[in-house]
Amino acid sequence: MSYRVGSLNIHKKKHAEAFDTGRDFFSFIHDFIMDENLDILALQEVVNERELQRILKNLSGWCGQYGKPTAREKEIHGFAFLWNSRRVKPVECSHKQTPRILSEYCSDELMRRGPLYGRFTPVGVGPHYEIRLINVHLFQSESLQLRKECGLVTGDVYNQIDLGERDGHFKSVFTLVLGDYNHRQKTCSFITNLYGDPHVVTFQKKPTTLKMLEEGYTANDFDHFSFNLLKNITVPFKEDRIDAVGRYFKSDSQKGAFQKYKECVSDHVPIVIEFL
Repeated sequence: MSYRVGSLNIHKKKHAEAFDTGRDFFSFIHDFIMDENLDILALQEVVNERELQRILKNLSGWCGQYGKPTAREKEIHGFAFLWNSRRVKPVECSHKQTPRILSEYCSDELMRRGPLYGRFTPVGVGPHYEIRLINVHLFQSESLQLRKECGLVTGDVYNQIDLGERDGHFKSVFTLVLGDYNHRQKTCSFITNLYGDPHVVTFQKKPTTLKMLEEGYTANDFDHFSFNLLKNITVPFKEDRIDAVGRYFKSDSQKGAFQKYKECVSDHVPIVIEFL
């Protein structure tokens, strides 16, 4: 049985305060989840808990969890996981529950935005394994210190999550980093090889951001998935960028469709990974 996980940076839009664009936004999220047969969706730049609840209002059988990291920035938005409760559920554990903002990890360096960490397990098939997700929104910077966050999350943080919290069992664990890395896939791979775990490979290199003034996707492939390829070499998977503009915002002109998508949803488009 395969599982499909999506990710989207919704670009801190206050959809709840604008009825017209809000209606298009919430309709898009619903249709995207249904059309792509998602089991879990990770969101970045979620304004608040109320925005998550409005998304869930139109999704029968879906649950969600919002989390906001502590940061020095005056305006910082949170993360969310949404999941189809008929297919997956959070792992029941005796200590700290997930999803939760990850603030405790074995490193002398701290991430500027602590990721949202979730442990999920399939419903009705055993369950015999866990899906562990690390939902990230890394800073965009040429500063080496900030760029090294990519190495931290694909190294120390990844391995701590992947190897820890067994709760007295020995189920197989599939750990996945996903979200807005704010770096291209090639850059992420370079940083991981220097500062992270080189066995953790970053995938998805199609452009996922929109140009500011023109139609079309830019060369910025900022949205990715990362996991330990050596450990999971036998796990079949496929990842892709979703052409959300072409599928959901058709217009008389290509430029009009891109403008409407940016106005109603985001300057990012979703990515999806499917694995067994």
